Amino acid sequence: MSSPKSRTQLADEALARYYKQHNRPYLDNDGNGKFQNWVEDNGFDTDGIEEEFNVDADESTLGDVDNDFPCVKGKELSTEDIIAILKRCWTDPNAFTNEVPPLQVTADHWNFPDHGKKNGQAINKDIEETKEIYKDQCPTIFDQGMETDQAIMKLLAVGRRLNEPYLCFLADMYSRDRLKAGPDETLTTTDWALKNKHCLELKTIKPSSGGGSGKGPFTQTVSAVGSFFHRIVPKLMLNPQSEIVDSLEATAKYIAASVDFVCTIAKQPQLTCPFQVDTCIAFNKAQDCSKMAMQGIDDDDDDEDDGKGNDGDTFSSEFYDCFGNVKDRLNKEGCKNYATEINNDVSKDSVRGARMFMDTYGKFKAQALSTKYKGKAYNDYPRKHRFCSLIDRRDKDSKKGKSTSNDEIIFFEPPENCNKIPDEEDGHMPLWFFDSSRTCIIPNEGYENGKHLKDIDKMASSKSGKNNEEKALSEPITSSTPCKGAIMVLSFHVEADNLIRCYMYLNGQISRFMPDDIIKVLPRFFDKKFGNNAKFPKSKIAQELVERMKPQLRDIKFEAFYSEYGSK
Repeated sequence: MSSPKSRTQLADEALARYYKQHNRPYLDNDGNGKFQNWVEDNGFDTDGIEEEFNVDADESTLGDVDNDFPCVKGKELSTEDIIAILKRCWTDPNAFTNEVPPLQVTADHWNFPDHGKKNGQAINKDIEETKEIYKDQCPTIFDQGMETDQAIMKLLAVGRRLNEPYLCFLADMYSRDRLKAGPDETLTTTDWALKNKHCLELKTIKPSSGGGSGKGPFTQTVSAVGSFFHRIVPKLMLNPQSEIVDSLEATAKYIAASVDFVCTIAKQPQLTCPFQVDTCIAFNKAQDCSKMAMQGIDDDDDDEDDGKGNDGDTFSSEFYDCFGNVKDRLNKEGCKNYATEINNDVSKDSVRGARMFMDTYGKFKAQALSTKYKGKAYNDYPRKHRFCSLIDRRDKDSKKGKSTSNDEIIFFEPPENCNKIPDEEDGHMPLWFFDSSRTCIIPNEGYENGKHLKDIDKMASSKSGKNNEEKALSEPITSSTPCKGAIMVLSFHVEADNLIRCYMYLNGQISRFMPDDIIKVLPRFFDKKFGNNAKFPKSKIAQELVERMKPQLRDIKFEAFYSEYGSK
């Protein structure tokens, strides 16, 4: 057995990974690393190295490790910056593992010169092209208001130049910083931006005279992040008006199993990415807790739609089922599906639950999709497709299509108008994933691939004379449907096995999901008096689930961006 590596060797390997990320050579002609050479040249032992980290930067020789240290974002590093990078390598053997440099945004990305006029307004061809692409790919969210929103269109155009989901990164960073601030702290987008490192860097970029607006990058970014949560999907209220009457532990185990399943699909030998999975959990009951929520009202900006789903449906104390017979709804609309009962023992075991996901998905593909997709299209599936799953935890009820008191899982394809990722020369836009989920998850009878949504008179007549429950069942379930608080959606936007963006929808509102949310966020949405819900967040199993998900649910580009710019 080989002897364990020394701290110097581990630090040297970590620094080598940093250099590789910056496309810089690290080893000398004899195969020795720069940090290792510095240690040997100075005759340092472990104590001597740590002393160098503890003295003032101008007294430390750590700055001599490399006179041409790789810079970040084109900026020369100070001695303090270099020492900080070296300290990370020294203290964390896994530093810069499977990572990328933070997204680099420069003045060139923001420079949009005018190319003419349209209706008397100066226009830029890049922004006009961005409008046309989003109008084509995202018909549900791209309305007239979004088209004329100069800030959000500018950020989307910057994202196209970067070839990265820039607006999503910013909205997700605000979302995570807002969670860190806590439910009792208000954090408006403006207050956030005034303290955010990246936004403050944008302040140093002078506004270009073109692009339809003379406002600078900082101002446009604040406006665009606000527009994201107004036009695309509302941000998650941290003092909800309803709470789920169900087991938090069982829900967390299903979440962990879903993460395991998605990551397994993403890492399959054949090329499966990109794809999207919307995993839903239908709960049997939610109850009004609006009086408690009002005591700590979450009102961190003046968005008109706070407290509502995008369909404008506020929560009322009357609870009713919004799902109906899901299998019947899918079959009548021609959505391929496969359902199976979940054994109680499996539902209690997160590892066996993960295998159950894979087994059921395999049968869904073999028995339901094999009649639709052939040859390469079948073998490549789910590449460039979207599919969904529903974990049905409702009580046994023939009217709901549930013949068992056990949970059921249904894998299914959503309707044709939202189940294929655009395969175009420009690629798919990051907001397509949000648009597809907001278009439809579970169709209503008569959905006809979205045709009825364009017929306002037909939609109105379909609801005429119906009570609230009947009206709910006559509409499609989407990511913006509150379902009386009895639904959770985890939407996985999978670009690669290490580029998985996961979003959690509750009450039609969104937050970027991270594993420790099952401990820090979800408990606020569950009845604490139900089962062991009050004790679960501090339990051993909760922490085990978090640790199990962390290495699986990776988005290395956002991790680098948030590590550099997010609140500490």
